[in-house]
Amino acid sequence: MSDQQNVVAEDLSETTNSWCCCPKQFPDNLLAGPENSLCYVLFGGGGGNCFRTAVNSLVYSCKFHLSGGNLFDHTRSMLIHVHAGHFLLLAACLSSAGAEVLCRAHTRLSLHGRFPLLQIANYTSYYELGLCQGQAFRSIIRGRAEQSDTLVRMQAFAETLRGSELLQQMKELHRQLFADYMQELEGIADGALLPLDTVFLLNLRTEFPQLQQPTEPQDSSIASEVNAGPHFLQTQQAATQGQGGELWAKEGLVLELEEEGCSDVLVHFGKGHHSMNSIARGTLWMGGPNGRWGEQDETQQEEEPWPLIAHNEDVGSDAVGRLYFVRAEQQRHTWLALCYAGELASTAFAASKEPGIAFTLNALYPSPEALKLPGVGRNFISRKLIDAPTFEGGIDVLRSLAQATGRSLNVLQTSPLRAGQRRKLLNIETAPGIGSSSIVEIQPASWLFHANAYQRLPVPEQPGQSSPHREKVAAQYGDSPLKDGPKEALWILGDTSDATWPIYRDGTSPVDSGFTECTILIMAPPSHGGQRHDSKGRRITATVFDGNPRLGNSVVSFDLSETLMPI
Repeated sequence: MSDQQNVVAEDLSETTNSWCCCPKQFPDNLLAGPENSLCYVLFGGGGGNCFRTAVNSLVYSCKFHLSGGNLFDHTRSMLIHVHAGHFLLLAACLSSAGAEVLCRAHTRLSLHGRFPLLQIANYTSYYELGLCQGQAFRSIIRGRAEQSDTLVRMQAFAETLRGSELLQQMKELHRQLFADYMQELEGIADGALLPLDTVFLLNLRTEFPQLQQPTEPQDSSIASEVNAGPHFLQTQQAATQGQGGELWAKEGLVLELEEEGCSDVLVHFGKGHHSMNSIARGTLWMGGPNGRWGEQDETQQEEEPWPLIAHNEDVGSDAVGRLYFVRAEQQRHTWLALCYAGELASTAFAASKEPGIAFTLNALYPSPEALKLPGVGRNFISRKLIDAPTFEGGIDVLRSLAQATGRSLNVLQTSPLRAGQRRKLLNIETAPGIGSSSIVEIQPASWLFHANAYQRLPVPEQPGQSSPHREKVAAQYGDSPLKDGPKEALWILGDTSDATWPIYRDGTSPVDSGFTECTILIMAPPSHGGQRHDSKGRRITATVFDGNPRLGNSVVSFDLSETLMPI
């Protein structure tokens, strides 16, 4: 065996129940057939038999020749099982030998409309959590990686001297700050059978520089002078601050632009609006094209304020049809997220039972000289927000890390409230660096529209045309969202009156290549002290719409109050 096929584990102080069963005979011809597998597992010099061992120091030597991505050789009945404490060790062994480890957590895959939902429970590590995602969505992740022009541009820069240095710095920074999430990415990469660097770059698509129209790998740190594509900006400004500006000034690199962004309507509406009890069952709309809304099967007048977030998830061409939901549960921590293929949860929508938070995101696009590189990627901040211990702690996450770029977050508090406490509905803008943020609470009887441009922070931005057009159309709605909150919010997000730069992006514009993949409506009933639901038993929900939300084609609703499961 080669050195690459040996993994040494020393000082495993706990007695284990690790065991390995392999065929007693290993004919050499087992290596020849692509359908067969070969396993050598040596425990302190033993080999070839079934063992149960209790030792303080173990030496694993593994050699696997596998095909089809499966640890189970159906012709030889090979089975490997390793105690949870040594799962990562076996994973490293198999990975070094070119083999694949199977996800051992409890998983269930279901389809809701055209959106898959993967449920993962009792995973033993962050690596396994990622592995389950990578294996379940392997074809989707690989398809995106193969077709992403953005990834090609990032990889081209990563092959230059400066690019390789920056990539290494970014990896070291994220391993230092987010060791768990880097393990999760390693699991996603292994599950999808992709290099870690490929998946890591997918998670930095708004932070990592790109070379324009690369034709072959670059061996110089200076990019060629080529024209920018429609979604990218060639930057010629002089550096003004930090390594980020220096990169752009010297190398004329490009960034992803705001055409591939999202739109959000945040409304805290009160007396006189109609009940949304029926929305989770998809029966609110009767679908008449001559009027905004059909008849409702339930109508009630509410006396207390309801907060809501309505969100259009707008994607680029590489992500169309490549979004999926993940629900993860481990002990007392449960979260739900809409994920881009190959990325951490989430740059789209996520909810966590603990700390009791639901959020959507709008990408923001600071100009290159404003970036902070190396800096923390937005995907890692979102993932940390999901795992925050409290709602307030989650907000602190957004202000305490040295972010590479900026973003807008729309945040709804979903945790139980004390008597008299009002549920918080926030919009948060962040800028590159540490601590630069603007937090606005949407008060009762007020609403906010946010696209992909800063509204409050004085951050230099890349020029874009889509956000100003979307903001102008939304402003024309005046106070109507306060009267018919969820109905009007969805009506705004379905607006196509600006045919060139519409809010709802259906791919028909000659210049706007963004596409609205889905719309999500998060609704919270009036506060009820100490409960996740209101006095009438109504819960916080997230409803997903496929197609223009004006048509009301809801494909699934999730209970955000308790289970984070489909209703």
